[in-house]
Amino acid sequence: MESAAPSGTRLAGISIDRDSSVPLYQQLESGLRSALRAATFAAGGRLPAIQELAAKLQVSRNTVRRAYQHLAADGLLEGTTRSGFCVRPGLCALGAPEEPKPETSAQPAPRSAGLASLAVEFNRCSALDQIDLERLRADGPPRPFRPAFPDSNEFPLKRWEALRAKVLKERSAELLQQCDTFGYGPLRQAIANRLRGARGVACTAEQVIISAGAQQALHLVAETLLSPGDAVGMEEPGSYRAKAAFLHAGARMLPLLVDEEGVMAPEARRLHPPAMVYVTPGSQFPLGVKLSLARRAALIEFARDTGAWIIEDDCAGEFSYSGQALASLQGEDESGRVLYLGTTGTTLFPALEIAYLVAPPSLLDRFSKTKELLGAQPCAIHQATLARFIGEGYLNEHVQRMNGLYYQRLQALAQSVDSELDEFIELEPAEAGLHAVGWLKRGVDEQAVTHCAAAAGVELPVLSNFGRTALMRPGVVFGFASFSEKQIRRAAKKLGSALRSKAVSSVARPGLLGRLMGRA
Repeated sequence: MESAAPSGTRLAGISIDRDSSVPLYQQLESGLRSALRAATFAAGGRLPAIQELAAKLQVSRNTVRRAYQHLAADGLLEGTTRSGFCVRPGLCALGAPEEPKPETSAQPAPRSAGLASLAVEFNRCSALDQIDLERLRADGPPRPFRPAFPDSNEFPLKRWEALRAKVLKERSAELLQQCDTFGYGPLRQAIANRLRGARGVACTAEQVIISAGAQQALHLVAETLLSPGDAVGMEEPGSYRAKAAFLHAGARMLPLLVDEEGVMAPEARRLHPPAMVYVTPGSQFPLGVKLSLARRAALIEFARDTGAWIIEDDCAGEFSYSGQALASLQGEDESGRVLYLGTTGTTLFPALEIAYLVAPPSLLDRFSKTKELLGAQPCAIHQATLARFIGEGYLNEHVQRMNGLYYQRLQALAQSVDSELDEFIELEPAEAGLHAVGWLKRGVDEQAVTHCAAAAGVELPVLSNFGRTALMRPGVVFGFASFSEKQIRRAAKKLGSALRSKAVSSVARPGLLGRLMGRA
């Protein structure tokens, strides 16, 4: 709650009116925008510290923090709540955007382009320099506990090869020719039929676009729907590969916090909505939570009201360990703002590299042009084989079998963490997906865990690799799907021995909400 203070407070041209119906953080944000436009602060100059400005304006630190974070998301400031904020270099020369005007009609709010000249400034080489190649690729065969990988050893390869031989015998001449722009027709039909039944996706075969992997599909979306300088709402923490695709297109990242109900819709951004929001609602990557029904409804409403696009990445949403998997977000969207993305890389085997994007009919013409420019269709023979694999029910059978197997491996992981790592890590029960989060107990250092994992020959990514917020507890990500129960137990034992040999200490932590959002 804001502290008691006079009804009006003014500092350096920034006024706070406590009698106004406008929230205090919005008043402060508006005043700071005006100050930036008037070049009150020098380019590159530091703004007052959050605590200092809060004391001078007699408002809470949260009020100042929200205002600073919104300005940073719009590209006007640089920095973090920990390091402090400064004016983005070159801002005064370029000019800050005008204040948003109130809505005057029922039309969606115009999306913010941030600085109007960002599109002119965009430099592809600079965008590539922002991307960390080591975080994009995983070298060599997976070792425990590399996340996001299925068990390819369990794939029914003999059945696949039999289907492949069959389609070659029947359609070899056709399959050696070039595919349609959006992919092999029978595969698009098979995918549409399955998605309607298994995932509740509302689509026809004409809306299905085949691409060479999920990453190419993300580039297709970014190149078609984003302009340099557009803001993209990203789960924080979230998928670095998705973030890299949007950075490559010149987009600005708008972090969206994730808690035990999933991602929070950017309600505070309705006057400056992002052009796009990327979400993983079936199993949030990397925290593993499912998007709650209330959050799903709020996100769809936000997209409908603002005109933002939602990218629903459902690459691991089919595997559920706490009842039936939730239906797709796209199936609940009546305004045509959700694009659905799936891939065979997590359901079958990574090397297959066939992804599918379900796009609204209104975008198909634009996607057709971009797809022709990007090229790189998956092999038509693989597409035809996958069409048979789906159409004859083998994909559903495989997913059902792997769901049971992955659940057994998740139980083995839980038992191993409890017996070997209990003094260092507390495993969060996973409801879906191919990985589980382990929260580091108090006193356990993230870097110490990283070093011990490397010494034990274990791959154990830390949560901060996927994004860092002041509200999130330190943790690690356990991939369990691609490893046998024996491999899981052996790796946990090695890690526990390494941690104990380093005398890493710990203190018990609070419950789930405290682990996600607490400040203890």
